[in-house]
Amino acid sequence: MNEFAKTGSFVGGAALLALLAAVVGPKSQRHELALDEGQAFFPEFKDPAAATELSVVQFEEATSRILSFQVKKDDKGLWTIPSHGGYPADATSRMSKAATMFIGLTKGRIAGDRNDEHAKFGVLEPGDQGSVDTKGRGVRVTLKDKTGNTLSDVIVGKEVDGKFDQRYVRVPGKRHVYVSKLTGDLSTKFADWIETDLLKVTAWDTKQIVFDNYK
Repeated sequence: MNEFAKTGSFVGGAALLALLAAVVGPKSQRHELALDEGQAFFPEFKDPAAATELSVVQFEEATSRILSFQVKKDDKGLWTIPSHGGYPADATSRMSKAATMFIGLTKGRIAGDRNDEHAKFGVLEPGDQGSVDTKGRGVRVTLKDKTGNTLSDVIVGKEVDGKFDQRYVRVPGKRHVYVSKLTGDLSTKFADWIETDLLKVTAWDTKQIVFDNYK
């Protein structure tokens, strides 16, 4: 085989390898991942009234503490805050708004699909006790129904630059990170959820109030 023939073989082989790489390489993987873009994270979750338990876990970087907030409807149909000693809650309206935030939450474009990118998007697991990472942890929001079944469970990360209503979102245990439109107010302040009218009486209905400091 002369030099020209050898050179032609090498060039042809290189072109064939390049073609194969283009077909089965990262572009193909990206195409497969993009198939679920636009789909709902939790298509079965449609009724906000079905949510009877809310759990929010976040990491406080300043103190390196894992903070947990939980609101739940008990067996008697009363809302309480288990994370704060079972204090009575006025949660019907707020719970409905919180659930609505995640009903129909869709998977936008894929921002990344590697575990080493999670910190960059702020979607690391916030409740990971064994992790040394103090940066890049997200806020994990879980909603369950009265039987304990999970309705939605996501880790909400950083806000997308220039998009105040779009956040990086990841399903716990999954590596794919999506850009999703997420609007609404999800407060975890104790004062926003407590029942402020514990006695459920008006001043006109009250004849006498007795304070017993020993009980």
